[in-house]
Amino acid sequence: MALQALAYASDVLKNYYLPVWNRLINIEPSPFLEKIKKVPLKAFNIVASAELGANGGVGFGSELSAVPTPGGQRYESFTISPVALYANVEITDMAIKLGKTPDGATVTLLDREIRGAYDAAKWNLARSLFGDGTGILGNFSSSISNTATFTLDTVENVMVGLYIDIYNVNDSTVTHITTGGPVRIVNVDRANKTITVDSNITTTHGGFITLQGSRNNEVTGLKAIFDSNVTSLYGVTKSGNSWILPEVVDAEGELTDIVLYQAVEQARRIKGTNIDLIMMSDDAFLAYQNYMRESNVTIVENAMYEGGAAGYKVVVGNKKVEIVNEPFIPAGKAWCVDTSKFEFHTTDITFADEQDANVFVRMENYPRYRALLVQYCNLICTNPGGCVEIQNCVA
Repeated sequence: MALQALAYASDVLKNYYLPVWNRLINIEPSPFLEKIKKVPLKAFNIVASAELGANGGVGFGSELSAVPTPGGQRYESFTISPVALYANVEITDMAIKLGKTPDGATVTLLDREIRGAYDAAKWNLARSLFGDGTGILGNFSSSISNTATFTLDTVENVMVGLYIDIYNVNDSTVTHITTGGPVRIVNVDRANKTITVDSNITTTHGGFITLQGSRNNEVTGLKAIFDSNVTSLYGVTKSGNSWILPEVVDAEGELTDIVLYQAVEQARRIKGTNIDLIMMSDDAFLAYQNYMRESNVTIVENAMYEGGAAGYKVVVGNKKVEIVNEPFIPAGKAWCVDTSKFEFHTTDITFADEQDANVFVRMENYPRYRALLVQYCNLICTNPGGCVEIQNCVA
């Protein structure tokens, strides 16, 4: 009976939940992800070509003058590698044994586990889309001395329940604090920017935390484009290549329609992109909402996304632009993008090992069964310089 219950749970996971998960995971995490193109991942490298400037073979002349020198469009090749997003679904041996009872304990527990794994995967995928690929969730500025509670520079990228790795940084030497393996976050004090983990930690210097096993293994998100501390993008060094750098607009503490127009027009004029999505941090979005109420801004229509998010469609200059709140954007900033220039290359979510019909495998030394799900993916932009960052959105 236990084997039958396990086989039934496996069948439910493969044939009922997985198709739904595959449809929603590319929609629900973020309006940005919902809007951009999804491309099936088919190779070990993701390659894109970026157009550099204008075609050079154009010129004016007289009837008898020589024709212009040929000068075709210049291109730069971008390359990144896919990363793996893993999600575990676990079910205990007790639940398997109880699966033969009329109350359906196995299916009930399986439903909770799958929904929990999906929610965690969705949240972390959304977070990584706005990261830089390093996986750093937050930094601590000084040593931690045998305590489970410590302060981070931001707690926007953490939540209770995550398993994290802790790294000590001494000059340029980064050391993984490996005692006992990853630790689990059991509390987040957002007011004081502290987290508490499930065991005491000691480091000799300041450092940073990442999701377990995720350092330098996350999606190359939008922060890699906008953060000047990221020195290269898609294999191209930023220094000396100003065409790859996004435009910057200073709102000077007042996020108005004039500022939005300046950002959209600057991207069009200088970099040839048509901004259609402006994503604002929590405080910037609140500031713009207040501005709309005070200034009687005309909302063309509400922007409703299949993933459940909502925003506004407003007229900026002579075009319609969608405005949404994205909580993983740094405070006081707005990121403006042309979604047609982005591609999310991805595989379907599958099981890491399907050699057997039953996708659940017993975990060594534990009375639990695990199904390991994996999605290979990454994000690439063909014109990162055409993005715009609006700074100082809040006074």
